[in-house]
Amino acid sequence: MMFSQTLWITIWIGLLTLEDCESCTKKTADSNHGNRDSSDKCGRGVGEQQPVVANKIGGLRHFLNASEMYKKDQKHVSSSFTWNRVEASKFLSLLFVLQMKKDVTVFDSVHQLSRRFRRQVRDESKTVVSGQTVVLTCPSNGQKVENVVWSKDGLTLPVNPRQSILRNGSLSIREATKTSDEGTYDCRYRDDRFRTRNNIITLRVSESPAISAFQFPPDLVVGMRVKVMCFVILGDPPFLLQWLKDGSTLSPSYGLSVQYFQDYSILSTENLLPRHSGNYTCSVNNGAGSASYSALLTVNAPPSWIVEPQNSEVAEGKSVRIDCSADGSPTPTITWRRTTKDKPTDYTPVYNSHKHTLLPNGSLLVHSAGKPEEGYYLCEARNGYGGNLNKLINLTVHLPPKFDTKYKSQSAQKGQSVELSCSATGNQPIKFVWKKDNRFLINSSRYQLTVLEVPHSNQLSTLRIMRTTRNDSGIYSCLARNDYGEDVMKFQMSIQEAPGPVSNISVTNVTGRTISLAWVEPYNGNSDISWYLIKYRKKNVGQQQKWLGNKTVDGSERAAVISGLEPATSYLLSITANNSVAWSTQSKWIEVDTEEEVPSAPPLDVSAQATGPNSIKMMWKPPRQEHWNGKIVGYYIGYRPAEETMYSYKSFNVKDVAEQEQFHVTNLRRSTIYYITIHAFNSKGLGPKSDEIEVKTLDDVPPSAPHLEMLSKSTSSVTLKWSQRTTFGTSVVDYTLHYRDENESGWIVVPIATHQNQYTVPNLKCGATYQFFMTSHNTVGRSEPSNNLNIRTAGAAPISPTREDFIVVNTTTVYLNFSKWQDGGCSINSYTVKLRQKFRSHWRTLAEDFPFNNRSPFPIQSLSVATWYELLVIVQSSAGATEAMYDFKTKNKTKETVFHGTAEVPKSRASFFIVDLEILIPIAVSSFVVVVVIVVGCVLCIREARARRWRNENQVYGKSTQDTVQMKEIGSSPALDYVSSEEGTQRSSAYYQTTSQCPPNQSMFSPRPGRDRRNYTHTPPHTILYQCRPLVTTNINQELLEYALSQEGEETGVPITSTADRMSQRERPYETLVLNPDPTYSRSSHQWDL
Repeated sequence: MMFSQTLWITIWIGLLTLEDCESCTKKTADSNHGNRDSSDKCGRGVGEQQPVVANKIGGLRHFLNASEMYKKDQKHVSSSFTWNRVEASKFLSLLFVLQMKKDVTVFDSVHQLSRRFRRQVRDESKTVVSGQTVVLTCPSNGQKVENVVWSKDGLTLPVNPRQSILRNGSLSIREATKTSDEGTYDCRYRDDRFRTRNNIITLRVSESPAISAFQFPPDLVVGMRVKVMCFVILGDPPFLLQWLKDGSTLSPSYGLSVQYFQDYSILSTENLLPRHSGNYTCSVNNGAGSASYSALLTVNAPPSWIVEPQNSEVAEGKSVRIDCSADGSPTPTITWRRTTKDKPTDYTPVYNSHKHTLLPNGSLLVHSAGKPEEGYYLCEARNGYGGNLNKLINLTVHLPPKFDTKYKSQSAQKGQSVELSCSATGNQPIKFVWKKDNRFLINSSRYQLTVLEVPHSNQLSTLRIMRTTRNDSGIYSCLARNDYGEDVMKFQMSIQEAPGPVSNISVTNVTGRTISLAWVEPYNGNSDISWYLIKYRKKNVGQQQKWLGNKTVDGSERAAVISGLEPATSYLLSITANNSVAWSTQSKWIEVDTEEEVPSAPPLDVSAQATGPNSIKMMWKPPRQEHWNGKIVGYYIGYRPAEETMYSYKSFNVKDVAEQEQFHVTNLRRSTIYYITIHAFNSKGLGPKSDEIEVKTLDDVPPSAPHLEMLSKSTSSVTLKWSQRTTFGTSVVDYTLHYRDENESGWIVVPIATHQNQYTVPNLKCGATYQFFMTSHNTVGRSEPSNNLNIRTAGAAPISPTREDFIVVNTTTVYLNFSKWQDGGCSINSYTVKLRQKFRSHWRTLAEDFPFNNRSPFPIQSLSVATWYELLVIVQSSAGATEAMYDFKTKNKTKETVFHGTAEVPKSRASFFIVDLEILIPIAVSSFVVVVVIVVGCVLCIREARARRWRNENQVYGKSTQDTVQMKEIGSSPALDYVSSEEGTQRSSAYYQTTSQCPPNQSMFSPRPGRDRRNYTHTPPHTILYQCRPLVTTNINQELLEYALSQEGEETGVPITSTADRMSQRERPYETLVLNPDPTYSRSSHQWDL
């Protein structure tokens, strides 16, 4: 029974052992491929031949003794085995073979194996690497264990500090060593049934390998042999050896031989190459750890060319690199040498400098090469092994064109010729090109280009510019070019001339005494501006212009201040610039008004007059105009009683400064002395005060002004009536009447007694306008003037007759019958006669202010036959002047035209055509003349048609009516009305009571400007009324006027485009208003005085 169990256990173990040995053998053969001397873990060397039976038996033994050492990836080894039929059949076959071999004691071996198995069925194995911590756990098959006791070699553990028993009964060993800790450990414990159990654990400690140092021989050279050996001096086999080069697996492509043995390996080669140089590493691994050792192999090689230097060329001023690169071990040192002689002798070393740079790769860089850098250069490579490597090359430097001067400035005055030249050095041939502002120049009438070769390899090119202008200023470029480069020389050409006019003048600041100017520098004519001249003067319209002064400003300045000026004055300023050539033209005049300042002088001729117990009348003249410093806009009147020191002020505003001003101060104290002063002021403030004057208010008041009115009038007298208003003072003592002709300045004074209330003024002019006012007087003083009357005496200007009554026409003579003129109630004094051909502009004066005589006719002789004329007659009387215009045509010698009733032109155009044919037939001798006559006839027909329309509308120019128009003058100032009271005399009309549109002292009935006023004292109703307003022409045949002006232009050669253009050539007359109901009289004389 025991034998049977032992047999089956042996069979089971044997099958596992055989399987494990086969796998181990296979793995060992794979890992030691190509190593014939190595042995596997089953106990044989690589390549040895063993019998089959011996092999199987050896496998069993090996399993029992050392199989667990090769399971390097397992931490815990299990003792369970697997059984199957295949393994059983294999082992039965083995037993059968053994039975057949008589020399093998089978049963003895089985017996030994069974005994050993019985001892190890409770045994476990564990392997740990030396130096690590291991924990041994007592096997209990899941049962609860108590009182665990560990022992080794009969000693109860722990026996040293590295050993300890854990709470779960496990044994911990720190830093395990092979000598102290490897062995069999016995674990005894009591299970949950209180039975004592005993288990055995075998601990194996595996040590990591170590390699002995090795190195390669020094000073190895290409072609030598070398061999090196790597030994494992420590550690548990088997070992896995491997070689690395520079950290990578050694490749067979390197051509090195590698041999592997059980505990060493050999690296060798028969022919060293430069690529064999490197760091070689031998590494070993045994499952417990690994180790490696490295050594450097240096293979020395003599220099060899990588880049061999070659001859080089370079343009002057450019840089060139000469490549020279060599290989070798150690890396060769490259040096450069050169010779400055024509032959390659006497070399000198080349060092880093501003001309040479030695690059790290051995190349030589030559900077900005010139002729001194030209010559032979030697490149040499050395590293101490073999001979030195060198190469001689030649560097050639070519010269591109070069200008010694790169930039030049040149100037010339406008209109002169100028020559530019440039000289270049360099290798021939050199080509020159001229440009201006990047535009190529060629030979032409304006430009002449030449090239001249001079000694020593220089070439000269010249550009000549003929008759320079402003546009010739600019940048000129001389470009020289050859095969090795190019160079440019530039010229700054300045064509100098007078500066341009100063423009953009601006006024930056204005005060009462200064003007600040700023301007932009004008075109300087390519020459710096030396200075500016500022001219200034007052703007005096209608007066001779006088220069006030000049101011010189440095040419670098762009602003100036003109001082010493007068306030509120218009100035004209201009600026002129000067450079080294000439003065510029004067700039446009600019007008600048200085600001106002306060008046610098007090009012003049200040006087005061008491006008009542409560009022004082102030009178004064404005300061002289040069002291106004602006426009006087008013006055301040200061007054104070003598016993007080503070002034009270009243303001008095004025629109226009009069020659004399007056103002009434009211609400004063009766019979009190006052001190009065006056200030003039403008928009800037108050001027100085006048000297104080003393005046005392009255004890009583003067009378009030009387009221004056007209009762009747005749051609030589006017009867007036007046009434006295209520007065609060002393009674009126007498009256004074003031009157004058409106065209005269002096007043005629007539005293009148108080018992009268009307008065007739005799010996007046017929048809003249007179001005009347009256004052009353009492013991206190004189009243204010009464209301002002403007009265015209009876009578009118002369009345013109019709053309048929006035003019008698003959072939060459015309008689004027002045007896047909009516005097209008006033005697005719004189007349003026003017004549001109129709459609001509120039008048011929036949009589001027000729004494009137209505008895004999006035002859006009030496007229042309059959010619139209215009006649202007001016008849004057004391009442005024009448202008009448007539036209007539002298008689034809062959046929006479008689005027009946009205001066009507024949209506048929054929009559004029026939008359013209009668004149032209004697000279119509050819068809050409006939054609000319037809053309002339057509032109005349058109002209006569227009003239006929004009004559129909205006048949008689001198006709008038007896209608009269009486108009009151509105241009004179009214009287100031005052009312007396206990408070004093009060002014009832303001200073601005009336405004006249006429010039001073000119009535609405003024005579025509330019005439003698003495001869225009009366104006009849049908004559012309001149008013002081812009020109308005009424009832004018505009088409006829344009036609007359066009004909005048044809005859005089002066083009006249319109009535407005013609009028602008003369002084524009006052407005003409025709007061005549007769539409046949529709023109005034000045409208035809063309």
